This record gives sequence, C-alpha cells and structure tokens, in this order.
Amino acid sequence: MSSPLLWGPNNTANNLQNQILQANGALASSDGPLNYLSYNNFENNSTTGWSLGTVGSLTNGIPTGTPTFGSGASGNLTLSITSSAIAKTYSLSLASSAATTQGNMLASKAYTIDQCDQAKLLTWQMYFSVPVNPTNGNFSGTSSNTFGIAIWDDTNSSFLMSTGNFGMTQTQGVGYATGTCQTNFTTAAIRFILYCANASAGAITLYLDRFYLGPQTAPFGPCVTDMNQTYAATFGGVTVSANNSLPYMRIGDQLRVLGDITYSSVSGTTLSITLPSGLAIDSTKLGTLKVVGIYYNSTSSGTPSAYGSSNVFGPIFYDGSDTAKLYLANGGASSVPHKDAANGLLFGSGGLHVDFLIPIAGWSSNVETSNSTDTRVVACNVATSSTAQGFSSGSFTTATLATTIFDTHGAWDGTNTYTVPVSGFYSISGQLTFQGGGASTSRYIIQILKNSSEIIRGNDLQVPASQPVGMLVSGIVKCNAGETIQLQAFNSTGGSQNLSGSTAENYLSINRLSGPAVVAATETVSAKYYSNSATSVPGNQSNTIINFQIPLWDTHNAVTIGASWQFKAPVSGYYMVDAYNELDGSWASGDAAQGIIKINGANPEDGSYTGFTGTFSASCPIYYHGQVQMNAGDTLSFYAQSSRAGGSTTSGATRSNNHISIFRVK
Repeated sequence: MSSPLLWGPNNTANNLQNQILQANGALASSDGPLNYLSYNNFENNSTTGWSLGTVGSLTNGIPTGTPTFGSGASGNLTLSITSSAIAKTYSLSLASSAATTQGNMLASKAYTIDQCDQAKLLTWQMYFSVPVNPTNGNFSGTSSNTFGIAIWDDTNSSFLMSTGNFGMTQTQGVGYATGTCQTNFTTAAIRFILYCANASAGAITLYLDRFYLGPQTAPFGPCVTDMNQTYAATFGGVTVSANNSLPYMRIGDQLRVLGDITYSSVSGTTLSITLPSGLAIDSTKLGTLKVVGIYYNSTSSGTPSAYGSSNVFGPIFYDGSDTAKLYLANGGASSVPHKDAANGLLFGSGGLHVDFLIPIAGWSSNVETSNSTDTRVVACNVATSSTAQGFSSGSFTTATLATTIFDTHGAWDGTNTYTVPVSGFYSISGQLTFQGGGASTSRYIIQILKNSSEIIRGNDLQVPASQPVGMLVSGIVKCNAGETIQLQAFNSTGGSQNLSGSTAENYLSINRLSGPAVVAATETVSAKYYSNSATSVPGNQSNTIINFQIPLWDTHNAVTIGASWQFKAPVSGYYMVDAYNELDGSWASGDAAQGIIKINGANPEDGSYTGFTGTFSASCPIYYHGQVQMNAGDTLSFYAQSSRAGGSTTSGATRSNNHISIFRVK
C-alpha cells in the first residue's frame, strides 16, 4: 500500500523530500518552517503558480497603486523554465529582450495564510542570478534598483509594509535576498511580487528559485529597548531648575542617554552627571580613551546667544574614579581632561543637552529577540543645491529641499514636510549652509520641528561678514504615524540670507531606528578610534586627512591607519558617522575652519563650518555627525580644512578632543 503522503501539483518525488502538503496548499517541512508558497521551486518544469502583470503606480520605487495580475506586462518580458538551474534541476527564467518597463512584475498566485500569522511579521526570501547582461541592471540596493520586492495583501487590496525591498545587490554568482513584511489583523491571503522598480539600460535576464514566504524563526541578537524610560540624573556643579529626568535606552551591553535639562547657575565645582540607579560602568570595555559622548549648551529662552571664547560644547568622559558617574570636560582650559566650571565651561544659566553611550557591567548582548517586532525600514534623505532660497530676517523660515535622494515610503512632500509613515523613534539630522554677508553681530539658529513646533534646537553661530557658515542639528525624536517633520532656520542679519553650496551641504536625513529583529538579522559593523598625536593642517584650505591611530574597537578590522587614514566598508549599508576634532591656534577675522567627510576621496559631506569676525584664541572645534550610504569596498575619511594664516594643528595630544566612531545602522 502506498504512503499517505499527499502529492501537490508542484511536486515531484525529488521536490517532496522532507515536505508535507498542507490542507491550505502550503508546504510544511519536517526540518524547517512552513512556506506558504506551494510553487516555491520549479522541479515540475512548469511556471504554474506564477504570472506576469503590472504593479500599478510607484512612489520613489515603492509600489503604491493597484496591481493588475495576469496581464498588462510588456511583450518584451517573458516567463519560462530553464534547465540552467541555480538550484537542483530547473529554475524560473524572467527575461526581457529589451529594456525593462517600469512597473512590470512577476507575481505568485494568492496564498491563504493561517490565522496565527495575522498581525505578525513574516519572512520572505529568494535566490537569484543575472546570467544575461547584468550591467544593464542597477543592483545598488537603493530605490534606483532595477528590481524590487513587494508583498501584496490580497484580502485588503493593499501592499504590506516590508523591509529589504531593494535587497537584490549581487550580479556575480547566485545572490540571496531576504526581508520581512507586516501582516494586518484581517490579512487572509498574500502574494509575492518581484517588480521592475526602474527601467533597465537594455535586455536583461534573471534566474529565480527557492522562494519562501512564511513565519519568522526566533532570532538571537542584542537586546534593544525603546527609549521610553527616564531617570532623575544628578548633576554636580550645576543647579538644575527643570527637566532633570533624562530619557535612556539599552542597546546590547550599552546604556544610551539623550536629553536636556534647564539650569539656573553653575558653581566652580566639578561638573558631573550620574547614571541610573543600580548601574555601573564596565571600564574594561572602554579601552584607553574615556570619551563616551558630547554635551552642548543652549539658552532656555530660545534666543540666540553670543558665540565667543566661552566653550558651548565638549566631550563627556569617564575618568576611572567612580563607576556611577561621568564628567563634562572643559576643552578650552590649559590641560585635559578638566571637570571644573571655573574655566568658563558653561554660561551662567540656560539649557544643557547631553548625549552619551557607555558599557554597563553585567549587561550582555546574547539574548533572544522578538519575532513580532515591527521592523520595517523607514529612511529618507532630501537636499537642495539651489542657492536662491531666502531666509528672512527676524523669524524662522522653513527650508525648501526639493531634491529627493532616497525616500523608502514616499513620505516627503517634495518641498518642505516629511509625514511620518510608521510610529517609532527616529534619528534626524539636518544641515544648512548660508552665504554670509550680514553684519558682524548677525546670528543664525537651526532647528527641527515636529508638528510645526520646535523639538530639537541646533547650534547657534555668528555669521561672518564674508564667509559662508554651516549649521548642523541632530537628535532622536519619538514620532507617531501621521506626524510631520520640518527643518527651519533663524536669521538676524537685518536682511534676507541665501543658502550656499551643494546638496552635500544642505540636507535633511531621517531614519527610523530599527527594532531588535532587524538588529539580529543584520551583521554589526562598528569602529571607534582616537588620536594621541597632532596632525598639521595647512592654512590654504586644502583638505587634510586626520589620522585616528588608536583603536577602541574595530569589529571588522576595517580601518587603515596613517596619513591616508580610511575606513573601508566591509558590507553595504547606511552608516552613522560621528567625528570630532579641535584645531589649535589664534584665529583672526576672516579665518575659517571646517570638518568634511569624503567617500572614496570624493562626494564630500560637509560637517561644521566656523568663521570668525573677530579674534578667537581658543581651539576651534570641527565635527561631522550624520548618515552616509556606502557600498562594500567604499572608503571613508575625515578631513580638516583651515584658512588660518600659517595653518594649524589638531589637538591630538589631548585625546579627549578628537575621535571618530562609525556604526552601520542597516
């Protein structure tokens, strides 16, 4: 008597190894998770279960319309079976005899999902190769990709929010693409879709095999919490008048604190900040350098304050004396590090912003993470190269950023407003560079708005009469879906001020911080270095690479130390870069200094720009904080630029005043 094993229309004896056909048509495996795609491979030598069609409208490469299944695709596009298989005997061939047509798609039939997988994260994956004309396609992993992946909710006639849409990034050998999608409470049937996000340059062929769409397995990775807890921090040397409850979160074995206080006065005692009760610093993970963050001072009233010899920001460090306490350093005093307020660290009253990341004793990153966390990737980068935009005197003006570099959810309105598509915590950074030309007392402020109200105040600088000035603002904001984000600037020049520079100098970058399942599914790439020797920076405004030669950590040995210091990306992705240095010297009116990030020695991302309308005898800070996109093998370096006569040198011997950290966010 034959075995009761059920035979489905897509199965042969070879295909049924370790598989059982479920009543809903899905394949369960005795050694793997359930796969809702019955026709997931092509060992029956047939295209059954798959058809061509059109995806409908696209917004920044993401499907947003209503697809047409089974018809509408260009006649250049054909679907067939090939014996030049990338798995077992047969694979699916998707071939276009000419340039592909944007919006054409390959779609599976609709598959019913179990009730237990409603309102859950599902995983999708597939294998592919590009055997014919791979150079005609774009496989950059961005919205410029020729091909993308989407999951269609057949029940609710809508696309599910998904990650990894542009995960096809390999053209040599067999590539692998994977991601997740979030089903709705009412989702009962779904389809897998591979679509043409952008037209190819000419004819191109894909081989496809081993499709999977089903439940996630429980991943293991670092524990990451939301920044939804606060603690009452105790500040030494500062009389706090309000807002001493600081938000914090856990990231693996690290504690992240980010927040603001208002203080009424500063005494001449040691300036310090405590950790949450019961936590102790794990000094064994800090290495030699003890700098763990940065602070900056602002006024509580929001009025621009004078920019002069007093330091308005500097490093937060651990000196080894107390595992429950960190200190705020005065970089302008005669020796380093300093913890005393007598050297003019802060103004007499105002606001203080702190941001630090510190390893905690007893915390480990080896924990199981959630398989139901909402982990969709949400990222946007918009910019402008137009210098015609004017910022009127005496009021805040919203920046117009009409160039969309990438926008995963089409959430930018094309002008000045980002509408949050998914609730969560967002890392936001913006920069505007102004032409200058106002009076020597003219001032600028830059800020980020949420729902038309100020939520993050950036740096406040005096605008030189003859030099452009770059203004930077960054921070983490908790947003609900439907809330809006904007970038604004304040001008007190007495007249309109225009922007200066390129899209690299005028931008807004928005990135939703990933939940645990995304962190677990992506490889951690991180490096942090500092310098203990000075670098000479000529005064002819030439770009000089800063050599950070002492590693704190480098997960992939990605840094080459020396005069051509560089970080080489071991894997493609978006990287958060935080670089800080100080240039020594006495600065005269008209002098200027700037920090710059370059990818592959080009494509500069401008950081801070400081110009002087009078004399300035202290060290001049230069820094960059923002996100850059890198492909595997790309290199990144931090450059200093100075126009000071006779040049300058970095404050290398001080250690706490120069460092760089690079972290792959996705």
